[in-house]
Amino acid sequence: MLYFTTIILSISVNAQTTHVPDDKFEQALIDLGYDTGPLDNYVPTADINGILNLDVSYKSISNLTGIEDFTALEELWCYGNELTSLYLALNSSLLMQDCSSNQISTLVLPTSNILTSLNCEDNQLTSLDVRNGNNVNVTSFDATDNADLKCIFVDDAAAAYLSSWLKDATSWFVNNEIECDAISIEEVSETNGILISPNPTNGILNIKSNDVRPKRIIIKDITGKSLISTDIQIQSETLDLTNFTGGIYFINIITETGIFTSKIIKK
Repeated sequence: MLYFTTIILSISVNAQTTHVPDDKFEQALIDLGYDTGPLDNYVPTADINGILNLDVSYKSISNLTGIEDFTALEELWCYGNELTSLYLALNSSLLMQDCSSNQISTLVLPTSNILTSLNCEDNQLTSLDVRNGNNVNVTSFDATDNADLKCIFVDDAAAAYLSSWLKDATSWFVNNEIECDAISIEEVSETNGILISPNPTNGILNIKSNDVRPKRIIIKDITGKSLISTDIQIQSETLDLTNFTGGIYFINIITETGIFTSKIIKK
């Protein structure tokens, strides 16, 4: 007689979890009902990956690791915390983000092109890249109070809609890294006895030579194309760049002793 033995294997499958190393962040999620506690640095991924709106402002959070698994997130408020960096590249559904009043030096935004509102004021940003092919649809932008923010990379640095975007006077909208590298200019540039002011300029550019006599002035765009080429006979000259598109330009001043080259910015 044959006997058959049935063996039942019990397989335990652990539910997927998201690592949330910051206790303040996890506690905020517990308070919102997205985690049950106690604090263990993990949150069930299934409980957060469908959330559309998240407000964890003023929670003393210093690390938002785990935010990457909020894959459906459309609106994020995390202002008034202690964040020093914020990585949102994987939050491709994000439409609106407010991380103001933190200590953020590095902000990485989604690679998608649907972000329409960004507030990153009052931080410590040194660079900001918002190029996504959708800048024209951004309805709210504030990057003020970032003293060390020199370059804000945008789709089109000459676009009219940028006039409503808020930034510090010491920050510049640029198209690429070449333009960013070119921005190292003071209000007045003086080299080899040649004074150029104001720089940046709204249109009128004054050139004055104290020690040498200029013979010719050439202004080129960043591609090297010559836009102005004029002979001068005196030691001072005023150029009108009012009709120039805002951006980076180069000025060559040919003198009796050589060629002086400088960068200028048209606002």
